[in-house]
Amino acid sequence: MATLAGRNYLKALTALTLAAMVVFCNLYVAQPMLPMLAEAFELDAATANWLHAGAPLALAIFLIPWAMVSDAIGRRPIMLLSLTSLPLINLALLNTSSVEWFIVLRIVHGIMLAGFVAVAAAWMSEEIGAQRLPAAMGSYVAANAIGGLSGRLIGGMASYFDNWQVPFITLVVLSCAAALMLSTMLPQQRNFQPSTTSLRHAAKGLMAHLKNPQLQPAFLIAGLTFGTFVNLFTVLTFQLSQAPWSLTTFQLSLLFLTYLAGSISAQLSGRWLRYYTAPAGMQTGALFLIMGTVITLSADLRIIIVGLLLCSVGFFQIHSLAYSWVGKNAVKERAKASSLYLVHYYLGASLGGFVLLPIWEYGGWHLVVATSLGCYALIVLLAHKLQLVTRVARTAS
Repeated sequence: MATLAGRNYLKALTALTLAAMVVFCNLYVAQPMLPMLAEAFELDAATANWLHAGAPLALAIFLIPWAMVSDAIGRRPIMLLSLTSLPLINLALLNTSSVEWFIVLRIVHGIMLAGFVAVAAAWMSEEIGAQRLPAAMGSYVAANAIGGLSGRLIGGMASYFDNWQVPFITLVVLSCAAALMLSTMLPQQRNFQPSTTSLRHAAKGLMAHLKNPQLQPAFLIAGLTFGTFVNLFTVLTFQLSQAPWSLTTFQLSLLFLTYLAGSISAQLSGRWLRYYTAPAGMQTGALFLIMGTVITLSADLRIIIVGLLLCSVGFFQIHSLAYSWVGKNAVKERAKASSLYLVHYYLGASLGGFVLLPIWEYGGWHLVVATSLGCYALIVLLAHKLQLVTRVARTAS
């Protein structure tokens, strides 16, 4: 198998990582802007959540369809189509004054973003040699995280310019640059072998993973953890935009810098596995989430930030361990298993806001915290179930 080396490898990795950053900028740009968008379109918090959540919801639904299409026509055309569509979608968003069309366009955003997310890792696994693949994947995953953070900071520019359209103007420019770079720097695939899978066969493989007792709890952990964690930040944008804090959209976007603490715990999760089990690590991460969420009950913004730092440490530890668990314990068709993990992950991200925001509107932050603690307790139980299933499997073997 021919693999990329030297300058071609560096060009491909640069193009993919920078494109990934732009993709996740587009996905998360609206999250810190929700209070401003709610005011601009005269919406309540739960309805305004669609302006952000429509994109990750559509992304979750279309991950597997895009992956199946790429099996037939290749990875590169899908990624190029995804990137080149983004400037057009952002231009359309700039020119809409209707909340209904805004939501529709955000859903289209998610559909097209799913194309890149679904196949980028597959392109890398096929074209980059096994020796360099772990490092390349590490760079790609880091780009995802940096892109998500950067998108939220770009969204924060809205309050600085007092205009919600400015972030989308920025994304038009960045998306054009990313599409041009990908088309000129990403080599043609040399190792791709077209294949077609019937819907029946694909559905059978997906159902096998969903019924696998060693995978099913990990899928649920992905949805619960990300759905609760990321939407705590969504609710906080509304909570902290009010008195006595009255933070601006830009100040709210800076709260997402606490994600950087999670990047450290994600790196350390590999060392954790040298001494302890992955389910135990997930339970430990849940304890960090519980402590951090309780601390956010304080009225002191500095203490709230400490709580968010602890939450970030816990979330990224759980996510890294659960994601690797799925790859390790899927006996076959690992790509489908990983896709299912991401489907649950992004479904949780999109649907969690529709649970926590109405709870916040009804009972305030205390009720949001109580609900979140219930979710984290369930994560502890699901991780314990993984531990029990593993012990049974080892005993049987």
